[in-house]
Amino acid sequence: MRYDPLCMWLDTLLTGLVYGTGVNPNLNTQQLPVTTLKVLCQWKLHKKPSGKKQELVDLWMNISRNVLPPLSWSDADETILKRLQEDDIKLIETALGRERLKLQQQSLACLMNMSEEERVASNLPNEVLNGIKEAASTAGAIPIAQV
Repeated sequence: MRYDPLCMWLDTLLTGLVYGTGVNPNLNTQQLPVTTLKVLCQWKLHKKPSGKKQELVDLWMNISRNVLPPLSWSDADETILKRLQEDDIKLIETALGRERLKLQQQSLACLMNMSEEERVASNLPNEVLNGIKEAASTAGAIPIAQV
């Protein structure tokens, strides 16, 4: 298991915030809104709490001093982290890149299935459309529909 200093820092910060020992000495747990108490309890319990405000205050008072267990961290996680910390991440390895590729494939399929009327209406030269269809059929990327 890996010791996570960020988790410990957050634990100390939030506990200090709620108990008034660190960030805001005038803050009282009773003054916290219900939504904040729910978030704090969820953070400690790793599940969504339910109940009225006083129940959440009591729950928080019982669990807030508990130190969070260290996060599990595998060699695979470390490898992924090191790769993500590199400066040269390829666009295709990101969600944005995968979405871009999907849109390109959909656009190409749309163009290849375009009828003659749609081609004329979109002001697309026939040579361009034929070139796209020929290139796609040669590469075998997307099957061409018979129009």
